Amino acid sequence: MTQAQLQAGFEYPVRQAQQTFRTLLTAMSEPGRVLGVQGCQNLASLDAAGFAICQTLLDSDTSVWLGDAFANPVISDNLRFHCGTCLSSLPQQADFILSTMDSLPDLMSLRCGHAEYPDQSTTLFIQVARLEAQAHPLSTVLALKGPGIENQHILSIAPMSDVLFDYLIERPHGFPLGLDLVLFCEGRITAIPRTTHVEEY
Repeated sequence: MTQAQLQAGFEYPVRQAQQTFRTLLTAMSEPGRVLGVQGCQNLASLDAAGFAICQTLLDSDTSVWLGDAFANPVISDNLRFHCGTCLSSLPQQADFILSTMDSLPDLMSLRCGHAEYPDQSTTLFIQVARLEAQAHPLSTVLALKGPGIENQHILSIAPMSDVLFDYLIERPHGFPLGLDLVLFCEGRITAIPRTTHVEEY
């Protein structure tokens, strides 16, 4: 990797990774809540929030598959350098998927966990162009219900893949199996874990 390709990550790796991890925990425990993530700059086409998530959750014991928007030397080399992670050529074997909506792999081919260990499923990190905790006319608007939500949370996402929309509405794997999602946009994140019931708003 050339000096030009190497980009600075967390200035204070331990502290900032802990802060980002706490934010991720809050997002997973309160699905649909949009939270800010700080401490990074964009990494080429990868939003700063996505870069922060990668530095927090990826390590030498994990593997990640990169969608088309992120499958380039600058991003892959920086993820190897900052995270020590393994890049998987097969999404079915990856612990994490880092993608945009237009290059998601076949969701039903991904690891969905086991009855004894439902947490051993793939987690999707998806970068979007719009992410708001309210209804927006130019977005797909979802109503989220379930654990961590008192009544319902409204979440607007754009763009939205038809395949992902159908997956969230139908939940074909069946609880407690399934995929967890972390969506990010312009330094903000939200989560839709497998425990969340999703309807079109």
